[in-house]
Amino acid sequence: MLNSLSLPEATICDDGHTALEAYQQQQGQFDVILMDVEMPGLDGLGATRAIRQFEQQTGLSPCPVIALTAHTLDNDASLIRDAGIDQVLNKPLRRNTLIQCLQQLSPRS
Repeated sequence: MLNSLSLPEATICDDGHTALEAYQQQQGQFDVILMDVEMPGLDGLGATRAIRQFEQQTGLSPCPVIALTAHTLDNDASLIRDAGIDQVLNKPLRRNTLIQCLQQLSPRS
């Protein structure tokens, strides 16, 4: 059981373009991506679509993407999942909710 969350390294991006560039530069070597849906420039949906396309083109295994959003309408959730996002967490985000989501996505759970 995961009692505390320790992140040895995190990459923080201000917008979707920067997130995509970071993912490409690291050749997909991330354990998980926490993606805000609404960001300046390229939004989280567009960034996730581009990440999924990059993974397909390069043969990388898909990295789990967790969307962080204040959108709670069923239509919004549908658009989010259609972009290739694995899980959706609503804001405000609670620590235990994030830990539970990470445990579900973990190959060891």
